[in-house]
Amino acid sequence: MKNSIISLSILQLVYDKLAKISTIEITEENAPDGISLNAYKFPDLFLDSQNDTDQSGSSEMHNIRNEIYKKLNLNEKTDRLEYHFIRVQYYKKPDEYLKEYYSKINSNKASVYNFFIFFCKTNKSVEINDFRILQDFRYDFLYIQDLLDSAYLDLNEVDNSKLEVLAFVLEKICSFLQITIPENIELPTTILKQKREVELLQNFEEFLKLTTRGNISNKELKRQSRILFDYKIEAPFYDVLYDGDFDFLLDSTNYWHSDWKFDPEDAEYFISEIIGQELNFEYPEETYSHDLFPYIQSALGKLGLELMTYETGGDDYLFFAAHKEDVGRILKLSELIKIKIYQL
Repeated sequence: MKNSIISLSILQLVYDKLAKISTIEITEENAPDGISLNAYKFPDLFLDSQNDTDQSGSSEMHNIRNEIYKKLNLNEKTDRLEYHFIRVQYYKKPDEYLKEYYSKINSNKASVYNFFIFFCKTNKSVEINDFRILQDFRYDFLYIQDLLDSAYLDLNEVDNSKLEVLAFVLEKICSFLQITIPENIELPTTILKQKREVELLQNFEEFLKLTTRGNISNKELKRQSRILFDYKIEAPFYDVLYDGDFDFLLDSTNYWHSDWKFDPEDAEYFISEIIGQELNFEYPEETYSHDLFPYIQSALGKLGLELMTYETGGDDYLFFAAHKEDVGRILKLSELIKIKIYQL
């Protein structure tokens, strides 16, 4: 069974590295992300921060300490805070892959996450055997006020998205500090990648199910979804299916691959094949190609259908018919899987 990277052994390794240099700044080139780590002594910090203490509303250090004990769910009589703690500040502008986590914590487009990691001795231990975490979202540096306003993070909350962010940050910190992470610890980036791949494959399956109007066997749906999925994993930055990339789709009568120039007779024949019933539509004489779209859509609309096309990257079309009520969802899915779809 894999273990979490948010563990006492990993945090102690981070602190051992940090204690030698006190402050570490980690920035990502060409990105707004940044991580700042500081090592502090407790309670020395309070004695050295009289101005900050006054702003917190309490000038007595032991009152502040007692409040922090309560926040950390520690018993002052039987448990004891170690004299050191780590403050981790993570500045992040949410990207499309992580914003689902951040939106649960803070709705700001750009956010800062402060984690205070205290080492402690619990159950009458004479050595450090546990840790506690507080978090807040302040941009300033009122350390004591930050602590007093922070919230306790419960490691037992399995779905705690805040801990997922900390795990992600901690992995970056370990990489920067060249700390070797044991093999029995599952890395957050690996977990996130696996989760993204599962969701992406599900999106492809839904996408193909809607673009075929459900006229596809479950076996074929799985096969074609995997083909598209593998294609996007290999070429994640391309949102166009080029000639040859969509050949597997043409085995199905749910699609019509056409040159940019086509006549009404071809349109009637192939669209009839797509929808599984004869389609006839009226049009003015000498009307061809894209000029036929209004007449085609009018006829399909009476059947609750709409003609759409893939972006092929050329002067051709890859037509399919969708239920009109599914068009909005198809367009949304096309954004998620990065394959362009157009209404006509």
